[in-house]
Amino acid sequence: MKNKLIIVSLCLFAVVGCLTAKSSSKDTMVLNKFVEPFVGGSKYLEINGRATIDLAILADDQGKVDDWIPIRTHDMMFVDAIERVIDEWIFEPSMIDGEPVWSYFEVKIVFDSSGSIVSLLAGDAVVSLYNMMRDDHHIVVPFKELDRIPAPVEMKTPPVHTSLVRRNAGNEVKFQFFIDQEGNVRLPVVKELDTEIVMAGIILETLMDWKFEPPTKNGKPVMTRAVVPFRVDR
Repeated sequence: MKNKLIIVSLCLFAVVGCLTAKSSSKDTMVLNKFVEPFVGGSKYLEINGRATIDLAILADDQGKVDDWIPIRTHDMMFVDAIERVIDEWIFEPSMIDGEPVWSYFEVKIVFDSSGSIVSLLAGDAVVSLYNMMRDDHHIVVPFKELDRIPAPVEMKTPPVHTSLVRRNAGNEVKFQFFIDQEGNVRLPVVKELDTEIVMAGIILETLMDWKFEPPTKNGKPVMTRAVVPFRVDR
């Protein structure tokens, strides 16, 4: 678990990066250093010739991977292969107004029958994340497939000062985040914003300390993705 100060900085930069993505100098992420994951012995690759894995990645302002989550894959062997090398990857930092910032993005990697990478596509989102084949491993399970919607078990109220609440405004921020197998909040990003950026940062810091019931499918803990709106009134 990272200490509080690191989490606060991480969250604030993640919000800034998400809100101002259109002003970035590039639309896709570029790898400056890459160690290729190699997969051998995959039955899926042998039969089908190609296989993919989709990842959600949070990179710091130096382009280093701070956190990552496998979203879907044809074979769990690819998750192990990525885990062995991803700490050595370095992306070109996202730039906003000439300054490097933290960034969240999703990556699709395609392996061929030899176990080598033939394509690595990174950008703001992966198309059709939940348009999955039946033989995919649903690492991130949609809400509709869970046994039940995970309820929060630890839910602190964000300490927002009334001076940050704007008059005649929605004062609402909507976050997307993952809930892991232990009920922890992972990789939160702003989806919609109608409030001050400082308020969004305070709410996001509090959200990182929330705890949910572990999501389950058929009684087994899984990971899911949630969207939660926050509204602050005077």
